[in-house]
Amino acid sequence: MRRKNGLKRNRASTEEKISAILEKRMEQGIQQSELERLITISRSYCSELLSGMEKRRIIVRTKSGTSMRVFLTRYFPGLVNGIMRVGMLRSSEYLPLVSTIMAFAEKFSVRLEIVPLDSVPEILRRLHVGSLDLAMAPSIPTISYGLLSGNIKVLGGIASGGSAILSREGGCKNCVLTSASSTMITMVARTELPVEEMTVFTNPTHGIQQFLAGNCCSIAIWEPYLTKLMDRPGIRVESTYSKLLDGFPCCVISTNVPFLAKNMQMLDDMMKTYWLDPVQFLDKESGIEATKIVGKMTRTGRNTLLRSLQDYDFSRKDFGLGDMAALGIAMTREQQRELFHQ
Repeated sequence: MRRKNGLKRNRASTEEKISAILEKRMEQGIQQSELERLITISRSYCSELLSGMEKRRIIVRTKSGTSMRVFLTRYFPGLVNGIMRVGMLRSSEYLPLVSTIMAFAEKFSVRLEIVPLDSVPEILRRLHVGSLDLAMAPSIPTISYGLLSGNIKVLGGIASGGSAILSREGGCKNCVLTSASSTMITMVARTELPVEEMTVFTNPTHGIQQFLAGNCCSIAIWEPYLTKLMDRPGIRVESTYSKLLDGFPCCVISTNVPFLAKNMQMLDDMMKTYWLDPVQFLDKESGIEATKIVGKMTRTGRNTLLRSLQDYDFSRKDFGLGDMAALGIAMTREQQRELFHQ
């Protein structure tokens, strides 16, 4: 029995080493022969381990010359049958749509993998190369990137609103904290605040820590962090998304051309269901699970998450050429037809 348990531990330890190597290689993957050399195991034992990991859908292997190339499933740059990988930022705006996606993943017997990321460029890059199948990200950078990509299709808007520029008084510099998102930066550029400089944060929690520490007097922030900050004394709203950017959808959901071609019916049905009633799944099993996932990502409790949804307008899903022109995105009707999945 001890020997059997020892073998299991050794096997699990070796699989962890394999996963750690593949994590660093991301979409590049690694030749199976190189993997054998790096962890100093025999070809037969490596093949046995990888076969088991492949059956559990932890990895994907593809033919590469006389060997096999190995990838972690979440980084494989292509379609993976029965799996849908969804990249998203840390925002409560996505909660209703995540609950809808989870309901449809169950309906179509698809395994769903939610991938939280802090970088909009990284989300869009991964969607372009195919290591994400769906991406929820701010509208302006997604549309701009999509025009250049040729491999991204915007399914539609998620919601409008949900962001604001907040200020506090005393012991702080006359600067504004913001994420690198062009949507947040556009809000800052349009505000009437006498901003001397902008300080960019990559993680909203870190940005809020700097704001509360007095490193800057203002912060451009989104939900659910906006609701959490407004619960504190001495914080005031300087301007809101709706005032600065009208009703333009702040975020969109996008896919890539191969995933859309294979899953068009599912995606069409999913988006129609979402737009019919965005919050319909929140009190169902998929909504409860989605709330746990988004809550963990944003470190926010269920009540605060649901309260933050009141700051969004989920009725706006379409984009017109005039909307994009107003935000400085020049586009022809032909480009619009190419970029947006109708």
